[in-house]
Amino acid sequence: MSVQAPFIEQLVTYPVKGLPGIALDEAIVTPFGLRGDRRYMLIDPTGRFMSQRATPALTQFGVGIRGKESVSISMEGVGAIELSLDDIDTAGMMPERRQVQIWDDTLEAAVGNVEADAFFSDALQSPVRLAWMPPGARRIADSMYAQNEARVSFADGFPILVLGTTSIAELNQRLDQPVLLNRFRANVLVGNSKPWEEDAWVEMSTDKVSMELVKPCARCVVIATDQESGERSTEPTATLATYRVRDGKVMVGMNAVARPEGGILRVGEQLKIT
Repeated sequence: MSVQAPFIEQLVTYPVKGLPGIALDEAIVTPFGLRGDRRYMLIDPTGRFMSQRATPALTQFGVGIRGKESVSISMEGVGAIELSLDDIDTAGMMPERRQVQIWDDTLEAAVGNVEADAFFSDALQSPVRLAWMPPGARRIADSMYAQNEARVSFADGFPILVLGTTSIAELNQRLDQPVLLNRFRANVLVGNSKPWEEDAWVEMSTDKVSMELVKPCARCVVIATDQESGERSTEPTATLATYRVRDGKVMVGMNAVARPEGGILRVGEQLKIT
């Protein structure tokens, strides 16, 4: 009896940092990671990024794909807007530029979508603006781990997050209340691997795309945030802390860099892993 190979079980992109993701059948590799992933983020009046860490209400937006070129963002009782995945500059939707800050990085981003700013400010009952990372932006992932000046979008630190689905299944066996995969906000979810096997992976590839796994992902309070209700608890962090701590941090998933630009990943593709 043959053993089934690991395969791409799910592909997820997060068009706006901190908001829910969209499951895709296929995803194109871009200079920033997967196409459409975290090219947008919300900023406060100082230009600093917003995330679920301080604003769990970000979980309450609806996010849906609209054709191949745009996404719909909605909030019950507020309404909905559409955002383009590409060519924002060409469309003139965000004509201004300003400095924004994400963690220790400061860079120039596009702003000025008046409709989006009003929508998000109304939904969150706080003055916020929508920022977009232009094609020429040069935010570089940590060179201690990712080589060749790998670029990254508004993701926390690396272009792509890889996670084995059996790892979360193993975690759920330890929990009184199982948690969903969406708490871990991964981009490439791998099926048919052994629990936590991804810790030791160096590279995984399809016929068209190679992904280098460069660093374990240290997890924050977001994994303790229910992505449907926005409520927080001590789990699954408390349980993970009993067996998934390295250097004082809970580790779940692996940060990765993909190549070549233009390559396509597809759900169901088998993976060669070393």
